[in-house]
Parts: sequence; structure tokens; C-alpha cells
Amino acid sequence: MISAEEIQETETFKSLPALRKSFIVKKENRREINDSIAICRNIGFDNWNNLSGLNNWNRSIVKELFGKECLKSKKE
Repeated sequence: MISAEEIQETETFKSLPALRKSFIVKKENRREINDSIAICRNIGFDNWNNLSGLNNWNRSIVKELFGKECLKSKKE
């Protein structure tokens, strides 16, 4: 599962107000982000983005984390 620390390192998270940040790192929301990244691995970000009903800040966090994951796998 995506850790709170990984989420906190994203630029999207850093730009959010404090109250929103506290919501983003809750376990249930992290599970939603984690599941979204797993779906992106299977169908790609663009397809997931078109189908997902996530709010904009979660969508941006998924985009950042999935992008980092893709860059990491290309380097290996």
C-alpha cells in the first residue's frame, strides 16, 4: 500500500491546505489511491482518468505517483 510519506512527498500534497492534507493521508483515502494506481498499471493512466470518479486532488496525486513509478521502471 502507498505510504503516507510517499503521498506527502508529492507536489500536489504540498500545495494543499492543512485540512485537506489530513484527509488525504487517512487510511481509507490511501487505499483508494493505491487501488487507482493498480488500475493504472493495467489500463494506463489516461484510460483510468477517463473512467475514474476521483476528486481532482486525488487524481493529481495518482498521476504523480504513477508517473514516478513509470520512470523508475524505465530506469531498471
